Amino acid sequence: MKSKLPLAVAALLSVLALAAVPLAYTGEAYAATSAEITYDITYSTGDGTFQSYTESDPDIEVTSGNNLRINITVKSQASGERTIYFEQSQFNERISGVVIVDSDEPISILPSDRSYTFTAVITPDPDTHGSGEVTLRMVVGDPATDTSQIVEIPIGVDVRSAIYSEGYYNKIMGIYGNPLGEPFDQPIYAAFITLAIWAIIGIVVAYAVMPAILWVPLRSNRQTRKEITRGIGKMVVMFATVAGIGQALRVYGAQDSYVQLFDSLSLVLYVILGAIIAWKLYLVIIDSVFRKIGTNTSIGGVDETLIPLFRMIGKIAIGTIAAGGIFSALGADLVGIIAGAGIAGLALSLGAQSTLNQFFSGLSLLLTRPFREGDIVKIGTEGTVLKVDRVGVMNTRFFHNDNEQVITMPNNMVSSAVIYNYSVENLFYHFYIYFGVAYGSDIDRAKSIMMEAALDNPNVMKGGSVPMPGVRMTALADSSVTLRLSIYVYDYNDSFSVDGQIRERVYNEFLENGIEIPFPQMDVHMKSEPAEDNNVKVTQPKRKARAESGPEPKRE
Repeated sequence: MKSKLPLAVAALLSVLALAAVPLAYTGEAYAATSAEITYDITYSTGDGTFQSYTESDPDIEVTSGNNLRINITVKSQASGERTIYFEQSQFNERISGVVIVDSDEPISILPSDRSYTFTAVITPDPDTHGSGEVTLRMVVGDPATDTSQIVEIPIGVDVRSAIYSEGYYNKIMGIYGNPLGEPFDQPIYAAFITLAIWAIIGIVVAYAVMPAILWVPLRSNRQTRKEITRGIGKMVVMFATVAGIGQALRVYGAQDSYVQLFDSLSLVLYVILGAIIAWKLYLVIIDSVFRKIGTNTSIGGVDETLIPLFRMIGKIAIGTIAAGGIFSALGADLVGIIAGAGIAGLALSLGAQSTLNQFFSGLSLLLTRPFREGDIVKIGTEGTVLKVDRVGVMNTRFFHNDNEQVITMPNNMVSSAVIYNYSVENLFYHFYIYFGVAYGSDIDRAKSIMMEAALDNPNVMKGGSVPMPGVRMTALADSSVTLRLSIYVYDYNDSFSVDGQIRERVYNEFLENGIEIPFPQMDVHMKSEPAEDNNVKVTQPKRKARAESGPEPKRE
């Protein structure tokens, strides 16, 4: 029995020795692999460059929500081939994910003349801050011995949150500690005080600082100062209040997710409030400019009828910028939106050329102002005289002379035609009345009658800023001498009645003074020929034939 015991102990020791051989070998393989494989780490600094990193360096700073790009350059110092790949990495709650780019298959690295660079993308959690620990697990294999070992690469990451509120907690305005005693030393009271201070700052800026600043450039225009203060004062107070709520949440110590949500909404509110402030300022400036132009007679070509046009342009511009700002605040790709809008605008412009032509022609008419509402104009050389009723962006509406017809004309037709404006500076209207008298008539007497008819009419202008009425001979026609009477009237609308009144008087006085007004006449001479010459038989009417032959004999 005693002889068997040493044999059993020897057998057990032999088994343990055999079992220990692979463990020792594995340890030697791990050590050899760790020594044979070296790696260098660099990380992106955000400006396109990479900076070296070692385990002894401070943690890499990264803003929460942004990705951190790591390059691991692996070099082999082994005597034989090695295969390398990365398996699932380890990280704490500050990191939401780690991705190794192009590491699905093992990479073969030959002896010391070869290296390979792996890229790791580390994504911090968007709602956190603090130290993030990442461990990349690199698997190194030896094809010759069919063994592999794991090399752990630790990387320290310092996640910085833009909404981190630890430095604000229970501090008034995030600066001063809460000086209130119990029970008012709680964060809720510091948050309310912070919000109240921001509201007071907004009121002071809106109704004290801003009027003081505007007093220098608008010292002589009190009305404009009041309009600006009244228009944007409330918006400035709301702007400060929104900023105060965001800081009060940090002072109260609200969760980062709530703070981040409010920050996202506040960006949208800032854009909306900024657009409202810009719009109210724009309205005040437009009204002030046109009010100044209206009192300055030296500025021509612009009047208050252009205010709706400029308001529409400002509304479109401010609305477009505000919409882009809101999309950007919500995280949309503004470049893609602008590119898409450009393509859509190109397609729209190609498909609606006529409509766009009308629109821009309307803008041209409203800006250049060749005529205004109430002007008397003629569109084109062959057009009739019309009265302007309304100038729109797409078309212009006219009244015919007798106001019985409303004519609507597209603006591209109006702007491309020759425009005759008979009342561009005033309503004075110059026109001619022509008379024809027979040859041999008393021309001096005819001219005198025409002058007297013009001078006696109360609607005819007699000197002053226009020439006096005048008569001159303008043509020696086939059957008459043409005399032209030149007159001005105070209003174009009076020209028709004045023309008729003068013509009627001149006609009557020409008759009384024996001045003949020639008119076309025609003498017709009829000639009869014998019927036998052309073998034409003329049959007289029966009644006429009976009358020439006498009475018909009575029948018995």
